[in-house]
Amino acid sequence: MIVVQAETSKLIEKLQDSGAFYIMARNHTDCTEIDFQTGEEVDMVNLSLENLSFFVFTQLIPDENNKPAANENNMRIAIFMANWLIGEERYWETHELLEDIWHISGGNIREYFHGLTLLAVAGVQWQTGREDIARATYIRAVAKLRSSGINMEFVESLPQVYVYPLKIRIPEDVPRME
Repeated sequence: MIVVQAETSKLIEKLQDSGAFYIMARNHTDCTEIDFQTGEEVDMVNLSLENLSFFVFTQLIPDENNKPAANENNMRIAIFMANWLIGEERYWETHELLEDIWHISGGNIREYFHGLTLLAVAGVQWQTGREDIARATYIRAVAKLRSSGINMEFVESLPQVYVYPLKIRIPEDVPRME
C-alpha cells in the first residue's frame, strides 16, 4: 500500500502495466491512498512517479490462523493504533484492525467494536466517492455504539451527521471482558 500525491489515473495505469491488480484508490484530504496486490514485487523506482511519497504499512495481523486473543491488552493496542490511523485518515486500515477485534469479541464488546469498525467503513465509503453510503453507514455505526452501552460519553459526543474527515479519538479505557 502506498500513499501518493500524484495524478491518480496515471499511477493506476503504471501500476497495471507493472503487473499490479486489485487496485483501490481512496481520496484523503491532502493525498490519494492506493492499495494494490501483485504476484511479485513491483519495481517502484522504475515507475518514475513524480511527487510520490511512500508509507509501507505491514499487515497488522499477518497470519489468519494467529488472530489476537480477545483480551483487554489487545483491545488497548488496537484502539491506540486505530486512533493514530484515524488521525491520518487511514480508514481502511482502521477498519481492518478493528474488524479483527470485533470478530473475536462477544456480547456488548462485540457490538461496540462492530460500531467502531462501521465508523471506519463510513470513512472508506466517503473516500471512494460514495457519500450517501458513508452517511448511512455512519448512522448504523452510531446505532451499534449506542446499543452497546459502552463509553456512552464518547458515543454521545459523535456528530449527528457524518462529516469528512471524521476526526475522533476513541477512548482507550477498555471495558472488562464478559
